[in-house]
This record gives sequence, C-alpha cells and structure tokens, in this order.
Amino acid sequence: MVMHGSLGVMRMRGHMEIRWMRSFLAVAEELNYSRAAERLHIVQPAVTQHIRQLERSVGTPLFVRTTRSVALTSAGEAFLEPCRRALAQIETAERLARAAADGHAGHVRIGFAGIFASAGIARIAREVREAEPDITLEIRPSSHNARLLEELLDGSIDIGLYSALFTSEGIRQWETPPVRLGVLVAPAHPLTQRASIDIGELRTEPFVLTDASAGLVLRDTILETCRSAGFMPIIAQESGDAYSVLTLVAAGIGISLGPDVPEVYPSGVRFIPLLQEGPSLTSALGTAAAGPSAAAIRVLDIARAALGIDGNDDAHHTEH
Repeated sequence: MVMHGSLGVMRMRGHMEIRWMRSFLAVAEELNYSRAAERLHIVQPAVTQHIRQLERSVGTPLFVRTTRSVALTSAGEAFLEPCRRALAQIETAERLARAAADGHAGHVRIGFAGIFASAGIARIAREVREAEPDITLEIRPSSHNARLLEELLDGSIDIGLYSALFTSEGIRQWETPPVRLGVLVAPAHPLTQRASIDIGELRTEPFVLTDASAGLVLRDTILETCRSAGFMPIIAQESGDAYSVLTLVAAGIGISLGPDVPEVYPSGVRFIPLLQEGPSLTSALGTAAAGPSAAAIRVLDIARAALGIDGNDDAHHTEH
C-alpha cells in the first residue's frame, strides 16, 4: 500500500489486519485509549498493541502520545480517511455476503419474451427494488419464447417470463392467471364507440398481425379465434414484432387482438372487450430446475406475488 500526503510517500512494510485498523479509527475519533477500548469492547492493552502493530506495519508513528493527551501525527491524519473508507467497504462487503447467502443480495438475470410480458417484468422490477434493494436485476428481452427457454437451460438467465404454451425438460414453471384478449383499434376507429364487440363483427375488418416467422403465440391465437367464429381475418399488413403491430394499429392500418395491458400500448390505442368468452393468454414464470441462487429464489417469490400466481409452491408448477 502506498499513501500520498504531506509526508510524501509512506510505504507499507508488512501486512495489515482489520482489527488494527478498527483500533486506529476508534483512537483517532476518541483521542483516548480508554474510551476507544470501551467502544470496541476490548481491553486497553489490546488497543495499545494494535496501534503499535499498525505503526510497525505502516512504518511510521500515527499518534503523538503524552501522559495527558493523544493526537494524530501528520501521517495519522493522512491515514485516517482512507482507513475509514476501507473499513466502511469491508463492512459493506460483509453485509452483502451475509445477505447474499440469505437471498437478500446478489445479481439476478431475468428474461422475457414479447411486449405483453414487459408489463409483468415492470411490476416485478418495482417490487424487487422496493423489497430487496441489494438485489440487482438485469433485464433481458428475447425475441422468441423457445430461445428464452434455451437461455434458461444454458444458464444465460436465471428467471424467464414467457408463454405458458412453451415448456422444456429441466424447467420449473408456474402459470400466471390468464388475461382475456380484446379488440385493439386506433383512436379514430368507429368501433371506439362500442363498449364490447362480437368477434363475428370483425370479419370485414383489416387485421395487423405478426408474421409467421416471428414465432409469437398471439398470431396463432388470433387466427384460431377468427377460425372458430367462422371466418379468416383479412390481413392488411404483417410485422416482425408485436410492438410494430401496435404502432400500425395506432396509425389506423388495421385492427388486432391483444390482452388488456394498456400500459404497453402506444398512445391512443383503445382496448375493447369481446362479448363472448373469448381467448386468453397465459404466461409462465420459469427457472432452471438445476437450482437457482438464493437471490433468484427470493426474486421468484416476489415475482409470483407480483403476477398473482398462487402462493402454493406447486400449484402451477410443471417439471418434466
């Protein structure tokens, strides 16, 4: 260790122990050996020994001692703030290590597939930040549900939020409550005046969908819903991702179907419920069955509560 100050350069001559540094800080702040010993809950001779050992390690006196007073030398003054910061960092490291062992600190990577999962991810992030401020979340979007499962299995992410239609051996997952689909229309569309819509009324409406290559569940759900109502949708335009579809709906290019999650819609897009018991989307919260970290387990608990998943650990759990 090299220290720069009014004395020039002071080089460490040996190792330094944390207990010596704590004794130094106590004496420096109390300017009294007896009070420093009381503060540290050790005997005074131990404090004296720690200071001597520290001074021998540093290679210069840190205190001027008389029968009546204790004062810092210029070297001691130079040493004080770095010592204080170092001890604070050590205490933080100790606290975080204990917290990590208990799941209250750490780094957790959480992925999601699809724009509609982003609303759930936002809720999870808010709840984790409030409940566990020492856990750092790394949010990773994925373009495909299948790819996200691969990332769970190969350890690239710790937790995933994706369509419940996807699963894989080695994945533990819990299903979220289903979210019903409704009609999404532009602000100026005539259907905005309606409180609800029969799916059959949409047979002459142009639709905007994700293209088949995007591999998103919502496209297949929309096609199947229309087919069950006796028609195939008129496709005005296809796009590679759900957010582009919403942008095209907002521009009046066509209508689409989507879940009631208005926080992800572009400004003005209106959600109108379907009259009949319509289709729904169910997401899954998953993690690799091989064993997540303590912090990831804690985030899973918070995420399940945030998404309204049953509190029973196995209620919506599948493992193959």
